Amino acid sequence: MSTVLEKILAQKQLRLLEQRKSFPLKELERKLAEAEPVRDAWAQILRPDPGSIPVIAELKRKSPSAGEMRMDLSPAQLARAYEEAGARAISVLCEQDHFGGRLEDLLEAKKNCGLPVLCKDFIISSFQVLLARLYGADLILLIVKALEQRKLLGLYRLAREMMMTPLVEAHNRAELELALSIGARLIGINNRDLATLEVNLDTTRDLLPLIPKDRIVVSESGFQTRAELEEFRSLGVKAFLIGGSILASADPGQKLRELVHGQG
Repeated sequence: MSTVLEKILAQKQLRLLEQRKSFPLKELERKLAEAEPVRDAWAQILRPDPGSIPVIAELKRKSPSAGEMRMDLSPAQLARAYEEAGARAISVLCEQDHFGGRLEDLLEAKKNCGLPVLCKDFIISSFQVLLARLYGADLILLIVKALEQRKLLGLYRLAREMMMTPLVEAHNRAELELALSIGARLIGINNRDLATLEVNLDTTRDLLPLIPKDRIVVSESGFQTRAELEEFRSLGVKAFLIGGSILASADPGQKLRELVHGQG
């Protein structure tokens, strides 16, 4: 039986066929010159701010694990609310079939806030990397589980050439070793198993000691409270990517403010 990730990747291949028809490579390369300037993700994530916990706040309409969350969300409004609440960057789910996203959401978020934006998608081709930059991405997610090593390295290098910051995501020791082997500086530890969708914060606890201290670790998925963030910050996590608990709140901006600043 196919895993959730395998189903998503199969659908992504079909979507790519459609997108390539809409964006011939020569036209895409020409339009890249008009893309929004790249923002410095490192400066935001590592910005000194005593009492503040760095959070990359996510916007998405639905997910395979949670179902429909905010189908009517406005990327512009949510991006502004996240910025006001203290987010360091904004993660935008761009996958269409399973998360209800679109690349236009990325650009809308970018144009309505001053924060770096992360293109969170299932990137499997260089074409997608170029599209992400065209639509304003400052960071781009590369999921080790979705890529063999040679492809991972190629996409990582292309993202760097495009001046974007790659967030290279691992879920287990073998994936982490691959991420480290390509020289990734920003390491995402996904506490959610993309095969089963189960979440376990021990994933970060187990993998963190294996990561060199000069790498920046972002722990992803499963965080609900400020106390959890404080615990994992004490272990060495530098930032957190959080979506579900924020979006499930009646007031996403206030929930994010509680996580970032500890304000109830």
